[in-house]
Amino acid sequence: MISESDKPGCGSMLLGCAGLCVVGLVLVMFLLNLSSDEDANSKQGPGSIEEEFPAGTEERLRFEVQQALSSVKAARVTLENGGLKIVITGKDASRAAPTEADFQIENTRILKGIHESGFNDFSTIELISFVPILDKFGNEKLLNVSTMVFDRPTLDQINWENFRHVDLTSIAADFTFHEVVNRSE
Repeated sequence: MISESDKPGCGSMLLGCAGLCVVGLVLVMFLLNLSSDEDANSKQGPGSIEEEFPAGTEERLRFEVQQALSSVKAARVTLENGGLKIVITGKDASRAAPTEADFQIENTRILKGIHESGFNDFSTIELISFVPILDKFGNEKLLNVSTMVFDRPTLDQINWENFRHVDLTSIAADFTFHEVVNRSE
């Protein structure tokens, strides 16, 4: 009787399969390592956000504020006498009246962006929103529709993981909404 080991090609076939498995395993490990190196380089490599806009700088602050806004709005950030002033201007006019919730959501994103920037050289923040509004004749007017003021100690207490935008006016040191703003939610 012929044993399995005496059959022609059986041993070489097993060796070939084992070799292919090893080559495949090495290839998978190489690709995974290459992928993780690319992820690390994209986070910390040349041109990264942290390198271009270091945390705690005014440049990072401006970057985070603009990132928090939609593409149809722009912000001007100024720092005077310890007060941070951010003027937000909408670019597109609309017949629809903005809502209080719109400004609470937007301002919450901006405040969170300021927190994430690491910039702490201010005692108060004033957020002023201008929106182009079309009147019934089709004429565009740029209106100051929302102003919110916050002091630094209040903002330092916010847990950004759980904060709800509807609570923004209750923690503001001062706020106003123009009459065109729909106050109902």
